[in-house]
Amino acid sequence: MVISILPITLWMVICYQKTGNPIFFISVKQYWLHTTFPLLRIIHAFSIYPFLPFHTFHASKLDAFMIVLIGFLLYKSRMSIPRFLWWIGFCLWITPLLSHDTMSFSRYQSVNFPIFLYLALIMKRSMFLTSFIASFALLAIVSLLFLNYHWMG
Repeated sequence: MVISILPITLWMVICYQKTGNPIFFISVKQYWLHTTFPLLRIIHAFSIYPFLPFHTFHASKLDAFMIVLIGFLLYKSRMSIPRFLWWIGFCLWITPLLSHDTMSFSRYQSVNFPIFLYLALIMKRSMFLTSFIASFALLAIVSLLFLNYHWMG
């Protein structure tokens, strides 16, 4: 418990020393999101889904689709993986939805290991190897773009 609380406590001490507000990061985040209820922004993003760009910072079709896809995979996996792993996966899915808008939802799900466990259980070996090789190749390409500051402009 101490190890899990220590990083946020240290961050709050640094925020307090620099700004006089230990939860300054929450104030900044609310300013960025322009609302105290990120779930409202997500609902709004789904309501205008056809008009969203494919990929952008705060509301994109890709992230909205990933919210639905991961939610669907969680629903399907509820009987296939151990209950405590399912709850971990659910918490990893719901936390960004309750605390952020759709921005970077796909990135947050890269650590949702119960989903990957479920996919490994249901995929045939050839499909698993194909998806592994494709994911590795895409990761290599994106890493090269990242290292060469492609998104920095």
